[in-house]
This record gives sequence, C-alpha cells and structure tokens, in this order.
Amino acid sequence: WPALLTGNIRQAAAGYYSTMFLTTNDTSYGSQTVTGSLFGIGDNFDGQLGLPQVATITPTTWVTGTKYLDFSSVSAGNYSSFFLLEDGTFYSCGFNSNGQLGQGEHAYIVGSNPLPTLTGILSSDIVAMQGGHEFSLILTSGGDVYSCGESALYPGGYGTLGLGPQEEARRPTYVTGDVKAISAGNHSSLFLKN
Repeated sequence: WPALLTGNIRQAAAGYYSTMFLTTNDTSYGSQTVTGSLFGIGDNFDGQLGLPQVATITPTTWVTGTKYLDFSSVSAGNYSSFFLLEDGTFYSCGFNSNGQLGQGEHAYIVGSNPLPTLTGILSSDIVAMQGGHEFSLILTSGGDVYSCGESALYPGGYGTLGLGPQEEARRPTYVTGDVKAISAGNHSSLFLKN
C-alpha cells in the first residue's frame, strides 16, 4: 500500500467494489485550512468514487474535485458514496437507479454532486447517512430518520425503506423519530432508538 494509508486514516467506507478513505491530515489552501482529504480505490464505473473517469481506479487516488471541502465523515452504499462536510452539507455520487442518492432523480450521477436542499429539515442538520442495496438512510441531529431509493428488486420487497408497503421513494421520506444511530445492510435497515 502507498505510505499515505499507513497511519493517517480517520475513516474508511467500503462499497461493493470500491473503498473511500478520509484522512486526518489538514491541508491549507491559502487562508483556508480543510480537515482531511478524500481518497478512493476500486471500481468507479458508476461514479461512486467521485472521480470523472469511468474505470477501475488503482492505486489509491485523491478525489481532486473535493480540494476545498471540509469533511466530517464518509459512508458508502453498494455502488454509491456519501460525504458529510463539517458545515452539515451532504454530497453524494454513484449509482442512482432508484433515487438512492437522495437527489430526487432517477439517473446516474457521476462525480461528487451536492445533495440539494430538500426541506428545512434536511438542509444542514444531517449527522449520518448509510447506503444499502439501492436505498439510503439519513439521520438528522433531531433524531429523525429519512429513507430514499427502492425497497427491493421485486414487488413486496424487503421493507428496507421502513415505509410499509411503499416500495420506492425518490426523495428522502420521513420514517421515524427519536433515533440516535442508523445502519443499512444490503437488504436491511436498523434504527437505534434513544
């Protein structure tokens, strides 16, 4: 492995064929200092590494379009990645066949694209986002959980969105409140209540 990955990793997030690394090294750009840098390795065929080239990326590569972003955390779905900034802004990229990037679209989103302000609830108080297989979970600082994407690959599904019989949500949709942690599996969702 390159020396970069030997001791300054703050967080790693693994998708199906890719991994994102958030480092602890602060970087200064003129008068601005950002916390950490973002690196990726593996398949980028769906844009899940936030890089413009559609290819398998080796060795570990700096996500250049994120130069001035001040990262707080990174998480990954099967073919997607999510990045939380220190100011509460969320970015997402990758496979978006069922709206799992939370951008209200049904298309591939290649490269790091900001998650638009969806409502006052989801504008700057996101504290965690987890991705599963074609769905995502969002947790706000107030303990509210939202989900988006598709519940399953067939009618009736697995119920991963937590929305009862609703099988699809293109935009983040409220699920429940009073939650302090979330986790998404391939076809499962877990919420830890306060």
